[in-house]
Amino acid sequence: MSESDNMEHERTPVGLVLALWAAGLGAAGQFAKISVQFSFLQDIYPEAGVGLGFLVSLISFLGIGLGLFAGLIVTRLGFRRMLIPALLLGGLISCIQALMPSLPILLVSRVIEGASHLVIVVAAPTLIGQVSAPQHRAAAMTLWSTFFGVDATKAIRQHHQRNQACSGAGRRLKRIVRNWPHSLKP
Repeated sequence: MSESDNMEHERTPVGLVLALWAAGLGAAGQFAKISVQFSFLQDIYPEAGVGLGFLVSLISFLGIGLGLFAGLIVTRLGFRRMLIPALLLGGLISCIQALMPSLPILLVSRVIEGASHLVIVVAAPTLIGQVSAPQHRAAAMTLWSTFFGVDATKAIRQHHQRNQACSGAGRRLKRIVRNWPHSLKP
């Protein structure tokens, strides 16, 4: 069945709907990973000052400025065709960000990551609506609507658990890791 077919389904592929929802969790994680680690990032990039806030807000600015444009492009090129590359791009950019590059590179990577986020949040819910049977569509779209809150809650909980686990030697190790970029300066 092509993406443009409007055939009604009698059955909903629950696994596919859950996989598409999981893609949304990954997209939401692009926000949460910065938000919950913000104090750590302030230690790593102290020269950034208030400009560090752009790490969180760049994706939102892209959504506001390019959301309609992204919708038009993804619709033209195909939801399925665009979703997998967007997921791969988001994962690749996250791997680069994990290396803690310089702040300008990190900011540029957030812009690229924002583009992948836009594609995911345009394509995934559209695909959920397309593959869901009429009697399940409202429930499937309700599930989609939870992706951001669920991921944010998960990220905050994981961050809290990690902080609770760091005691004694773990806290000393955490301080060493936070200060290592500064200890390399002459």
